[in-house]
Amino acid sequence: HQHVPLLKTISCKVPFSPKMGVCSILEATAAIPHDGVAALHADPFWTRCLESPGRGCAIAAFDKCPSLTTSTSFSEMQASPSLPASGHKHVSCWEGFHCVSRIGKFSTGHIGTVDPSAGKGVANPDAPEYEENCPGTDGTWRPDEYVVGEGSGECDPAKHDCVCVSGGSSDSTTTDTKGVELVRGWFDVQPPSDDIPIPKRQLAIYPHYAIRLLPQYSDLTSVSGTLGQVTRLPRQDWIAKYHQLAPRIQAALDELKTDLEEHYKNDIQDKPFVCGRADWPEDKPSLEANDVAAVKSQIRKFQLLSSDCAMVRDTASKLIAELDDEAFFSAAPGKTLNCNLIAGTKRCQQLNCYRGSDDMVFRSHLREMKRILDQCRPEADIPTMAEVEKEVSHASHTSESGMGRALLPFAAIMAVTSDKNVSPTARRQCCVKNFL
Repeated sequence: HQHVPLLKTISCKVPFSPKMGVCSILEATAAIPHDGVAALHADPFWTRCLESPGRGCAIAAFDKCPSLTTSTSFSEMQASPSLPASGHKHVSCWEGFHCVSRIGKFSTGHIGTVDPSAGKGVANPDAPEYEENCPGTDGTWRPDEYVVGEGSGECDPAKHDCVCVSGGSSDSTTTDTKGVELVRGWFDVQPPSDDIPIPKRQLAIYPHYAIRLLPQYSDLTSVSGTLGQVTRLPRQDWIAKYHQLAPRIQAALDELKTDLEEHYKNDIQDKPFVCGRADWPEDKPSLEANDVAAVKSQIRKFQLLSSDCAMVRDTASKLIAELDDEAFFSAAPGKTLNCNLIAGTKRCQQLNCYRGSDDMVFRSHLREMKRILDQCRPEADIPTMAEVEKEVSHASHTSESGMGRALLPFAAIMAVTSDKNVSPTARRQCCVKNFL
């Protein structure tokens, strides 16, 4: 077997191949100092394991080995990433895992382009704490992979510079020092091979925080208006981006709310026929098909942006130590914002996400609008999905004059593509601060 040295511990250093499993370590006792050998032979479990090598032994031994020594555990050896068998000098994180890297090697601020020299000024190169993101193959900080190597901008597996960890921990605590959070807990760690049980490891991680990069000039009342992408940033970068985006988020919510209130009053409230196919020729809907799509789009955008707003408001209250530093200007270009104002000023203390008790009537109207629009029958000239599928099936079997396939009417194509429901991302709601 070709062995790969993975971890130098206080008690021993053993050659280890992930494919061989824990039993290969036990069979290599000659490489373990006498105290390690004594510990192994003193435990009858290991004797049974040595007598019955195999994958079952590896799984059983994996659960047992952390109790053997206090300085290190074989589970840490299992968790150490190694050079992939393909020879590529990088490790990709599995689904459900994300990459964290050691600040003693790379310093802090893991976004953008990797600066290989950033770690040279670190006060404590042996610092065990981690931060989200790792050096990627493209020279940027990545959440899903890391480069393997001993260089200044690479991850050394022997030193655990980078690891792929689970998204959360069922056994963790968070300490807050003037807005700087550090999460300590036991996390699942991606092993070097998928035939090895997933180990747990105690880590301390500085987290990043999510925020939506809402475009400045996006018209969200239009069907084509975009909300932008969600990104994750370190604390200081998040705070800077918050002061830039908060007025933009508030302005977009205000505009959507005003538009939706007008649609409810003019097109929904007390209207006998809102939309869909008329039963009688003289019946006219208050909303045409294009208007229905536009209003439903506005409702989805408002719900998603309101949820994002609550998350941003909650995060700001955690990360910004001083209440005054949380404030932002109450005016966007050409607009006055309907935010929670500081008494006697024109500055916003917090975002108004329209989730308070004084917004209950509006949110009730919003639910009623969505219910009615979702129940609208299709227009007569736009076939249902079942009709489209039937026509597609018929067209695929048509073979006249060698053509082989009939063309679908444009309305049928639009019926398939025009109304894609996007479920809002579930996010935690904010506990609003009380201001005296």
